[in-house]
Amino acid sequence: MEGNRRAILSRISPRGLLLATMALFLSCFLILGLLGTWMDYAGSLEQAQAETGALADLLEEHVQRTVQVADLSLQLTEGALAVHGGPAAITTSPQARSDLAEIQSYLPATAALRVTDAEGNVLHVTGGVQWVKPFNIGDRPYFREHLAGSGLVVGEGILGRGTGNPIFTISRRLNAPDGSMAGIAVVVFPVAMLEAFYEKARTLPGSRINLLRVDGRQMAGYPEKALSDEQIRQILKAHRDRPDGLIRERRDKDSDSILSYRSIEGLPLIVTAAVSTKDALAPFYWRLRRNAVLGLLVVLALAAIAALALQRIRAEEQARRDLAIVNATLERRVVERTAALLTARQEAERANEGKSRFLAAASHDLRQPLQGARLFLAVLGERLKDRPADQAIANKASEALQGSQSLLNALLDISALEAGVVTPKIGTVSVAEMLEHLCSEWEPQAAEKGLRLQVVPCRLHVQSDPVLLQRIVRNFLANAVRYTQQGQILLGCRRRGTHLRIDVCDTRPGHPAGRTAAHL
Repeated sequence: MEGNRRAILSRISPRGLLLATMALFLSCFLILGLLGTWMDYAGSLEQAQAETGALADLLEEHVQRTVQVADLSLQLTEGALAVHGGPAAITTSPQARSDLAEIQSYLPATAALRVTDAEGNVLHVTGGVQWVKPFNIGDRPYFREHLAGSGLVVGEGILGRGTGNPIFTISRRLNAPDGSMAGIAVVVFPVAMLEAFYEKARTLPGSRINLLRVDGRQMAGYPEKALSDEQIRQILKAHRDRPDGLIRERRDKDSDSILSYRSIEGLPLIVTAAVSTKDALAPFYWRLRRNAVLGLLVVLALAAIAALALQRIRAEEQARRDLAIVNATLERRVVERTAALLTARQEAERANEGKSRFLAAASHDLRQPLQGARLFLAVLGERLKDRPADQAIANKASEALQGSQSLLNALLDISALEAGVVTPKIGTVSVAEMLEHLCSEWEPQAAEKGLRLQVVPCRLHVQSDPVLLQRIVRNFLANAVRYTQQGQILLGCRRRGTHLRIDVCDTRPGHPAGRTAAHL
């Protein structure tokens, strides 16, 4: 497989490979860019949904707390007026008005507490806008609900008569001892109260909050105007299925919004927090434009790099063609020189073979004079027994001649092997017999030099040429006896798997470890 891949790559030109790589890179870059864009888009929507949900939760908590405070204030108002004899006591009892002023302190500064009689005439106002003159609220929807028997009423959004500003109310019916309606106590909240909450709590630009009743009547909204009937229908439909949730609110054919709604526990109220998809995705579109510009810069940079690379490839192709011409000329010269060297080598080998054959053929003639000279020196040594000084000179000459003969024997043996005259005859060799024979042969000479020659017994047999093997070990042993001045020589074997290693160890000088060994 690796070979096939290399073969395919070798058939593709560098220019084609570069273009294919650029196309692959751009394709991956585009796919990853689209995937990253989609993930960023989905993440931005999820973040907007999470933030509108968090804003709705905060608004739910704020409204629930506000309504609870208002209802508690209304209950306190009902109890205080019952002590003083009903709503009519406000006009005659300073203590009643003082109690109402204290209850007003529990409410937000922008809220107002009103008390009316059974006909809707406002008898008392604390907090909020300064009460200038009496007025009647008997035509208000929340007053009519109390006339119908409702105890606690969360009113829809209306315009205040004193200021003309949007308000919403929370009111409680005040009953006479006989159970008839003696009046109502009302807490009035300006819609502008939501502005402070909105400025503190909003997390998304362009978000809006709304408060409406479960019957679809709107109470308050900020900063936009009231919700449309279609939007309210969408919210109420989703609310019937789930008390809390998220919807994609369709505002018109060109835009929609992400809207989270929450039901307030124990109250017929729904709070909503919404943001337009356009505003929620504004950071995403900014990142999209930025990434598009960066991507374009990357593509332009890659195009510039590709242009430079193509120019470099053209230059390399031209250099490759020039190099091919030079290589062809050089190869021809190399072939010519190689042929000449081969001819010279063959002639040298023939001359070397002729020399080896000559030395192998003349080995007996070359050894004969040295052997004769050794015999004559031996006879001379016998005759000079009575003359020790002359006999020592004769012994030195005999040792020198013996060294020359050993070197000549080694040279002639090598020549014989190179010439193919000597053919090894493999057989079973008793290592113990060979080592004992060599020890007997060289022990006298070692004793003359004061050396101790020791043989480690070995019962193994090996497959080798007996003559050649004994000659090789003899050469090692001869060198050890000749060059060791004092100490001992050890001749032994070591087994190495299926092989046997023959060691000749001595204590000749000149070695850092103080010992040396010849291995076979």
